[in-house]
Amino acid sequence: MDIAIVPTWNRSEMLWHCLDRLRQTPEVKDRAVGILVSVDRHRSRREDPDIAKVLREFAPSMIIHDRYNGPHTYTGGTSNILFAYRLAFEMPEVEFVFSVEEDIMVGEDFFRWHYAVQKQGDWMCSIAAKNRRAHQADSNDPAEYFTSRDTYQGWGVCWRANKLLPVLDHAKPEYYADMTGYLARRFPDSVFGNSFTEQDGMIERVLRETRGITAWPYVPRAFQAGAWGLHSWTRPLHGNLESRIQQLADLMYKYPEKLAAMAGERRDVEPCYLGPFPPDEPRLRETL
Repeated sequence: MDIAIVPTWNRSEMLWHCLDRLRQTPEVKDRAVGILVSVDRHRSRREDPDIAKVLREFAPSMIIHDRYNGPHTYTGGTSNILFAYRLAFEMPEVEFVFSVEEDIMVGEDFFRWHYAVQKQGDWMCSIAAKNRRAHQADSNDPAEYFTSRDTYQGWGVCWRANKLLPVLDHAKPEYYADMTGYLARRFPDSVFGNSFTEQDGMIERVLRETRGITAWPYVPRAFQAGAWGLHSWTRPLHGNLESRIQQLADLMYKYPEKLAAMAGERRDVEPCYLGPFPPDEPRLRETL
């Protein structure tokens, strides 16, 4: 069985929608892909009691492994994500590991797209969301995809399990406790210098050092909905869990422009149509 990790912290309404999207995929319905929810526990943050309620609701409809990272005092969510990756990597008979953070919403053919693209190349990983930094061609063809030698983002990712080894080499307290100093010592010639130091930046450094390749769709199979979170805590939703779930649904599917505006200058929240799409064989169009 393959595993999708779902790192989460204090956004129970996001987690509910993330798991709801996952349980609509054929692979999760058929229990070909299990879900590993990793709950982050930071000493300075009060734990969201509704996380446990969400996990209980979804447990009957999917295979869920719940684990807890911490309590700790590390910055951001990096230690939790790498903690979950290591747990998934160490599970028996796992060929592919997916990462779907709690604010990532996936389409019905999310897993199908990844599996099909992974068959076509020895990629470091494939990423189902829109690439926001590469200068790819315009294409509305769901079958076309492109590859990149220098961009990574952790939004709906698929790895062959063995490809995680160079990343897990950095899953250690020395990195979590001093990300800037650790990466400066480990990657002294990085173009990023002392910036881009959490897990996405570390993984992109690994990508460039190992001369890996990432694969991306022109038409996304996932989008990022996290207009508020660890680094921009302006949670606009109120009421009990059920009320917040409905408010977030309205923002994502009825008023996506409002949700995008909440992200402010980050401009990285862009809800989009997630299919289903025709089951055409993927076609590589360009390598950047």
